[in-house]
This record gives sequence, C-alpha cells and structure tokens, in this order.
Amino acid sequence: ASGAPDVESALVLARADSPELAVVDLRMPGRGGLELVRELLAIDPTTRVVVLTGYGSIATAIEAMRLGAVHYLQKPANTD
Repeated sequence: ASGAPDVESALVLARADSPELAVVDLRMPGRGGLELVRELLAIDPTTRVVVLTGYGSIATAIEAMRLGAVHYLQKPANTD
C-alpha cells in the first residue's frame, strides 16, 4: 500500500505501478480529487477508485461516478 499527499505524487506512483484500488480524498492540496480520479483511470481503466470526502455533495458524487469511481463515501465512513 502506498500513500500520496497530492495529485502529482499520486500520479507518479500510479505511473510506476498502477494500483488495483485507490482511495481518493476529494479535497487535496493543489489539484482536486476529481482530477485524480480522471487521471488514474486514464492511466489504467481497471483501477477501482473510491472517493472519500468530508465535503460531500450530490453534484460531486454524480461527477465522481460519471468519471468512473466505484463508490463515493462521506467521512466518517466505517469499514462496512
């Protein structure tokens, strides 16, 4: 498992070794999590992306799913 503090760092990791699963925060320093969803799936369309956010809205949930996220969870989220 790897972690990245921002979109650019996450993309470096994904290009080196595309993840099977990515948990993406909606708000990140610099570019946002929705941009990361788009970029991760451009690198590898089989990556399963889960968006996790404390700032959820219907609009961002719809956009995340439209971009290819498999789940959209609001914080706090439990393991169930």
